Amino acid sequence: MIFKQALNRRKFVRNFGILSTTLLAHKGVASITNLVSSRLKYEKVVVNGTEIFRVVATPSPTNSVWELQQSLDAGTSWTTITNATSIGGGKIQWDASSIKKAEFFRAKIVTATITVPNNTPYDIPLIEGQKLFDAMESLKLVIPSFTFTSQFHTGLGQFVTSINGTSQGGGLKWILFVNGVSSTKGSSQLALNAGNHMEWRLI
Repeated sequence: MIFKQALNRRKFVRNFGILSTTLLAHKGVASITNLVSSRLKYEKVVVNGTEIFRVVATPSPTNSVWELQQSLDAGTSWTTITNATSIGGGKIQWDASSIKKAEFFRAKIVTATITVPNNTPYDIPLIEGQKLFDAMESLKLVIPSFTFTSQFHTGLGQFVTSINGTSQGGGLKWILFVNGVSSTKGSSQLALNAGNHMEWRLI
């Protein structure tokens, strides 16, 4: 399950960078004191007469879309906890009947991926309502090797004219594909969605 929260985009980019997407990672152990931090809290609580284990994550700073993940192999692989819930105040909560000593938890920013020629992929943190063009502008701020130019057309928005120094021309244009299908929307109209794979092709 993903959770959406608001934070100024420029503040996030300035302080943490586009690729710093995982802010929490703590080991699940028997002692409560070993699991308590300012960002991830573990506690035993009683609900309807039954003692359960509760994990509460407070992602900070947040940049819109987060998910709570767990690892059963000490952090080697991670899966999303789909039945976690948002409890307000920017917090994500998950209740379990038991927690193993080798169990890890983390809150992770949900991303979409954009691929450019030479098959370079970039992960873009999702911001509620953000369009692809704005995300690409943010990407330029933190990854100097990523560049692009565009031209504005009234009523249509921004058209990308070059990426990483390669310009369109000679009958070839930059075409946007989303999950392998040519997009019916331009970069300034296309909203980002969790897990989307966007690709620019010069064709």
